Amino acid sequence: YMGNNWSRSTSPRMKVCDVFCVYYLILALISVVYCLVFGSYPFNAFLSAVFSCVGFFVLTVSLRMQANPANAAQFKGIKPQTAFNHFALCATLLSLVTVHFMG
Repeated sequence: YMGNNWSRSTSPRMKVCDVFCVYYLILALISVVYCLVFGSYPFNAFLSAVFSCVGFFVLTVSLRMQANPANAAQFKGIKPQTAFNHFALCATLLSLVTVHFMG
């Protein structure tokens, strides 16, 4: 069973990244369903919500890839702390752009 294997072989830090990725996907799905059911009157707010979820998903996957010890050979010279700092900086910029786009 894949869930048991993931639970045993994945570190707690990687599990947190995985949970955030699932959260962002669910949040994007809820935004799209809300738009389909109730309409998209402030369309820029809908776009901001979906693009923010997708952007945070991509940033979290990138953080997971760089911080995963199994991928250390692919990301030589990048410490997990450096990867998290890049994630925090890009997340801040993404949030600012999202708020600016919403108006």
